Amino acid sequence: MFGFWKKKDELYPKELFQLWKLKDISSFNSIMVNKSLKNYKFSDKFPYHIRIEILIKEEDKFHNNSEIIEKFDDYVLNSMKDNNVWIHFLTRLTVLWSKDYGFIRIFNFYVNEKEISKEILSHLQKDENFSIQFWFEINTDKTWSKVQKYFNW
Repeated sequence: MFGFWKKKDELYPKELFQLWKLKDISSFNSIMVNKSLKNYKFSDKFPYHIRIEILIKEEDKFHNNSEIIEKFDDYVLNSMKDNNVWIHFLTRLTVLWSKDYGFIRIFNFYVNEKEISKEILSHLQKDENFSIQFWFEINTDKTWSKVQKYFNW
């Protein structure tokens, strides 16, 4: 796809993750950002923003879903790459939803292919072997404006 006009290391710079943990009496919140994509000059080649949200119930953290929850971003990345979708992982946020219910985890990705990405995520939602329920949306955002605030922390 893009390999004909750019080297892979230009399209995929070495990842540099920064993690912030915000802790107070009532919650544990964190954000992980791929800082290597700040001021990324090829954002127009990855114009589709994917936002995925997972509600993590308190009991999920301690049962068989915990591994899937922790590896969800890798699972999405690999599923996309296996289907020739070029993808960048930008952020993972974990925030308290409610003291009694649990947390919400929010992922932000950018891809080059909207329809295939939508098919992959829709298939995951319906897969009975995939025990995590999630919601997603895909929107056009050629300038990556939806995630710029995370690079400024």
